[in-house]
Amino acid sequence: MEQEIHPQQVSPDKKLLLVVIVSILLTALIVGVGVYFWQKSVKNTAIKNLEQKVSSLEQQLPIIENEQTVIQPTPINQQDLQTIPTGIKTFAISEVGIKVSFPNNYSLIKSTEQNRRGSFVSYDFQQSGGYKTPNLDELQFFSEESIVNLAKSCENTMCFDGDYPDLARYSGQKTAFAQGKDYQNYKLQKFNTRNWFVSSFRCTGDSCVIREYTTFLGNTKVDVWIMMADSTEEKQADTLFVQFKIE
Repeated sequence: MEQEIHPQQVSPDKKLLLVVIVSILLTALIVGVGVYFWQKSVKNTAIKNLEQKVSSLEQQLPIIENEQTVIQPTPINQQDLQTIPTGIKTFAISEVGIKVSFPNNYSLIKSTEQNRRGSFVSYDFQQSGGYKTPNLDELQFFSEESIVNLAKSCENTMCFDGDYPDLARYSGQKTAFAQGKDYQNYKLQKFNTRNWFVSSFRCTGDSCVIREYTTFLGNTKVDVWIMMADSTEEKQADTLFVQFKIE
């Protein structure tokens, strides 16, 4: 008689393990699918945003090009640069109790030279940004006493070479200034609100021309010198001198 064969039964523990494994695989599959579609959605959104930005930039490009075309500066040659206003600075002259103003590309330095041309105090203009004519050169203040002192110090000797005001010029200019008249070759002209005697003379050595402007503050004679390459720059010198003021 043949022996009956019974199929092997799966234990409950193995069934539970199998269920757990299948659940883990299904969960991983679901999560993986979800992550895939999420990443795809994010990628699509990013691409869409990028396309929108590119499209927006393409639309703005003609406007930007037009704006750049409008604001392109016009080339300026060297001659034009001389006509551009440089601004004004103010400087106090304590010895006279006044202030003077002049173009910002100049500075004033008190001279250490004693009794220059008979002045009791004088200043030198220093030009920045490259030397060119016409240019402000000197600022000098005279009194009758300072002119007499120069004459005394120069008795019986040649102590000054060049143009300088003597008492005759000082007195003659002062009288003519009060009367509103010219004095010899000094023409009375108005710059801004002040009258000035104007004359030109050649430098010592004939290397340049000085344009001299003279006014009076009471008994104080004021000379301003502008140096020119030659007399053809007189009009330019007068234009520069308009920017010099006594306040």
